[in-house]
Amino acid sequence: MRFREMRWPCNHPVVAMLNGAEQQAALVNISAGGARLTGLRGLAPGNRLILRLLNRSLVAEVRWIRANLCGVRFTAPLKADDLNLMRQGVARAASTARHAHGLREMR
Repeated sequence: MRFREMRWPCNHPVVAMLNGAEQQAALVNISAGGARLTGLRGLAPGNRLILRLLNRSLVAEVRWIRANLCGVRFTAPLKADDLNLMRQGVARAASTARHAHGLREMR
Protein backbone atom coordinates (compact mmCIF):
# COMPACT_ATOMS: atom_id res chain seq x y z
CA MET A 1 0.00 0.00 0.00
CA ARG A 2 1.34 3.43 -0.92
CA PHE A 3 0.71 6.30 1.48
CA ARG A 4 0.52 9.90 0.38
CA GLU A 5 2.16 12.83 2.09
CA MET A 6 0.12 14.74 4.64
CA ARG A 7 -1.91 17.40 2.85
CA TRP A 8 -2.93 20.64 4.50
CA PRO A 9 -6.07 22.53 3.43
CA CYS A 10 -5.45 26.14 2.54
CA ASN A 11 -6.77 29.05 0.55
CA HIS A 12 -3.76 31.02 -0.66
CA PRO A 13 -3.60 33.04 -3.86
CA VAL A 14 -0.92 31.96 -6.32
CA VAL A 15 0.21 33.20 -9.72
CA ALA A 16 0.80 30.45 -12.27
CA MET A 17 2.80 30.87 -15.48
CA LEU A 18 1.76 28.55 -18.31
CA ASN A 19 3.37 28.99 -21.73
CA GLY A 20 4.43 32.55 -20.85
CA ALA A 21 0.94 33.65 -19.73
CA GLU A 22 0.09 34.49 -16.12
CA GLN A 23 -3.07 33.21 -14.46
CA GLN A 24 -4.41 33.87 -10.98
CA ALA A 25 -5.32 30.77 -9.01
CA ALA A 26 -5.78 29.58 -5.45
CA LEU A 27 -4.19 26.72 -3.52
CA VAL A 28 -6.80 24.34 -2.15
CA ASN A 29 -4.34 22.08 -0.35
CA ILE A 30 -0.59 21.65 -0.17
CA SER A 31 2.01 19.09 0.82
CA ALA A 32 5.78 19.10 0.59
CA GLY A 33 5.59 17.40 -2.80
CA GLY A 34 2.61 19.00 -4.51
CA ALA A 35 -0.62 20.94 -4.36
CA ARG A 36 -4.21 21.14 -5.52
CA LEU A 37 -5.13 24.34 -7.34
CA THR A 38 -8.35 25.90 -8.51
CA GLY A 39 -9.02 28.58 -11.10
CA LEU A 40 -6.57 27.61 -13.87
CA ARG A 41 -7.63 27.26 -17.49
CA GLY A 42 -6.12 25.62 -20.55
CA LEU A 43 -4.21 22.89 -18.75
CA ALA A 44 -3.36 19.35 -19.78
CA PRO A 45 -1.66 16.62 -17.76
CA GLY A 46 2.08 16.93 -18.19
CA ASN A 47 2.08 20.74 -18.56
CA ARG A 48 4.86 22.48 -16.67
CA LEU A 49 3.83 25.46 -14.54
CA ILE A 50 5.85 28.04 -12.69
CA LEU A 51 4.04 28.95 -9.47
CA ARG A 52 4.88 32.16 -7.62
CA LEU A 53 4.31 31.34 -3.99
CA LEU A 54 6.08 32.24 -0.74
CA ASN A 55 8.12 34.84 -2.65
CA ARG A 56 9.65 31.99 -4.66
CA SER A 57 9.14 30.46 -8.04
CA LEU A 58 8.31 26.77 -7.91
CA VAL A 59 8.27 24.52 -10.96
CA ALA A 60 5.43 22.01 -10.97
CA GLU A 61 3.96 19.45 -13.35
CA VAL A 62 0.21 19.04 -13.83
CA ARG A 63 -0.70 15.48 -12.83
CA TRP A 64 -4.51 15.51 -13.12
CA ILE A 65 -7.44 17.80 -13.97
CA ARG A 66 -11.06 17.57 -12.81
CA ALA A 67 -13.49 20.40 -13.59
CA ASN A 68 -11.95 23.57 -12.10
CA LEU A 69 -9.36 21.67 -10.00
CA CYS A 70 -5.92 20.34 -10.85
CA GLY A 71 -3.20 18.51 -8.99
CA VAL A 72 0.45 19.43 -9.42
CA ARG A 73 3.69 17.80 -8.33
CA PHE A 74 6.62 20.07 -7.44
CA THR A 75 9.88 19.22 -9.22
CA ALA A 76 11.70 19.93 -5.93
CA PRO A 77 9.85 19.34 -2.63
CA LEU A 78 9.08 22.30 -0.38
CA LYS A 79 11.43 22.74 2.52
CA ALA A 80 9.96 22.18 5.98
CA ASP A 81 10.18 25.91 6.80
CA ASP A 82 8.22 26.87 3.68
CA LEU A 83 5.56 24.25 4.35
CA ASN A 84 5.26 25.47 7.95
CA LEU A 85 4.62 29.02 6.74
CA MET A 86 1.68 27.70 4.72
CA ARG A 87 0.44 25.67 7.67
CA GLN A 88 0.35 28.77 9.88
CA GLY A 89 -2.22 30.27 7.53
CA VAL A 90 -4.04 26.94 7.44
CA ALA A 91 -4.39 26.85 11.24
CA ARG A 92 -6.19 30.21 11.22
CA ALA A 93 -8.52 29.12 8.39
CA ALA A 94 -9.24 25.74 10.00
CA SER A 95 -10.44 27.35 13.22
CA THR A 96 -13.33 28.93 11.30
CA ALA A 97 -14.16 25.95 9.06
CA ARG A 98 -16.34 23.19 10.46
CA HIS A 99 -15.05 20.49 8.13
CA ALA A 100 -11.28 21.18 8.36
CA HIS A 101 -9.89 19.10 11.21
CA GLY A 102 -6.41 18.37 9.88
CA LEU A 103 -7.51 14.99 8.50
CA ARG A 104 -5.86 13.56 5.43
CA GLU A 105 -7.79 13.50 2.22
CA MET A 106 -8.81 10.00 1.19
CA ARG A 107 -9.48 8.74 -2.35
